[in-house]
Amino acid sequence: MYWTMTSKVAAVLMGLLAITNLLLLATSQEALDMFIACNGGDMSQMSGIIAMDIWAIRNMLSTFRSAARNVITLTYKTGSVKDFWRKARQLQNAARNKSLVYVGDTSGMKNKAKVAQAAYRRALKGRLIGRFEAQGLSPAKAAEQAEEMIKNRHVDHIIDMQVSGTLKNPNLKSNLKMLDSSTNSSLGKQLRALNNL
Repeated sequence: MYWTMTSKVAAVLMGLLAITNLLLLATSQEALDMFIACNGGDMSQMSGIIAMDIWAIRNMLSTFRSAARNVITLTYKTGSVKDFWRKARQLQNAARNKSLVYVGDTSGMKNKAKVAQAAYRRALKGRLIGRFEAQGLSPAKAAEQAEEMIKNRHVDHIIDMQVSGTLKNPNLKSNLKMLDSSTNSSLGKQLRALNNL
């Protein structure tokens, strides 16, 4: 981590120095005369120095571009604030652990995801019905109560399919959790926008 930060800072500093050097040579006759005098009047060095300055500037710009590619910004728009922050923290932790890898088009994964999400929802509803029946509710009332608890919730991928490149199977039970439906839809739209990058 230290080496990465140091090399990025060095690239930026070299790029800024190169920009300053080129600006001085282009705008100051005194700087140009001094450069020529330091090289004994030999202008053949000029093209090499300008090429090095251009390389330093390009290296600095690529440092900025590579940093920007690795940032996903999620914005709370609707739904449960608590669920939004929980989901954002889960993705942030996965990013810190280098567990988020963009996979691109997820259309081929959607059918398996729907099957896994439906099975997860059925299993959760079954557990809730069992819990309510154990509390003395009739089977019909227990089923009604369970449905009420999950009606505004979606089965969500903790590590979303769009960034699940490190997972062998993003549809495992360990990667599924219930999430407020409007929060899930909002975050899903934001992550699907990655396909347009």
